[in-house]
Parts: sequence; structure tokens; C-alpha cells
Amino acid sequence: MPRKSSRGSRGSEVHLLLRSTYELLRASKLLSGAGVDHETVATPRWLSSDCGLSIRLRRDLLEEAERVLREGGMVFGVDAPPE
Repeated sequence: MPRKSSRGSRGSEVHLLLRSTYELLRASKLLSGAGVDHETVATPRWLSSDCGLSIRLRRDLLEEAERVLREGGMVFGVDAPPE
């Protein structure tokens, strides 16, 4: 599964947290299908995730990513540092 880099400063990135690796892979597939630029990464130490992985994306893509995942029936959390 290809990963597109969404690297930027920490304040310009958000992490989507999912409950399992299976759900993370499903979410990544949905986002890729919708053309939402994202990257699957190890969850940073300052966050908590049940599966140890998270999806990182640019803050400006968050609204679209949330829409895609909700339409796909996904349950997820969002960690977004204050702007």
C-alpha cells in the first residue's frame, strides 16, 4: 500500500487514532481511495493508541478525512495540537 508523505511542522499535522491495526488499514484504504494524502506512522509517545499505529495527515485535510471515514462507518479519534 503506497504511502504519501504529509510531513510538516508538528502544529500543521494531525493524527487519526484507531482501535486496531485492522481498522487502521481499512481507514487508510478509504482515504487512499478518496485521494486524501496521508501516512501510516508509529503513534508518537505523547499520544495513546490501542494499536500503536496512527494515520498522520496535514491539518488542512482533516475535514475531508473525517467525512470520508464517517461515510465509511469508521470510529476514530483525532489528536490535533492547537493552531
